[in-house]
This record gives sequence, structure tokens and C-alpha cells, in this order.
Amino acid sequence: MNNKYKIKVEHPLIRPGLTIETEASERYVAPVISKLMEIVREVNSAEEVQLGKEKRPG
Repeated sequence: MNNKYKIKVEHPLIRPGLTIETEASERYVAPVISKLMEIVREVNSAEEVQLGKEKRPG
């Protein structure tokens, strides 16, 4: 039997209003979660850069 897992990333791991969802078979759950966390870090760092630009005077 091949178990299927639904994986969902929401706030507080990623900014409010964003949701990332995917599915993976049991064999691939760990690598898929690892990749999802890379995406979360990328999105969050892009948001921090954007916020930094907005806060700068001038």
C-alpha cells in the first residue's frame, strides 16, 4: 500500500494570507517537506527585503 500525505504550510511559518499545499507519497514526504521549507525561507526572506526597502527614508 502506498500512503499519500497532504502537506500544508500556513502562518506562522509563512506570512499571513499565504498557503502552500502539496501531496506526496510516503517515500517522498521528507524530501518534499525539505523543499517546501526552502520555498518558505525564500518567500520570507523576499518579504523581509521588501519590508526593508519600504522602511528606508527617502
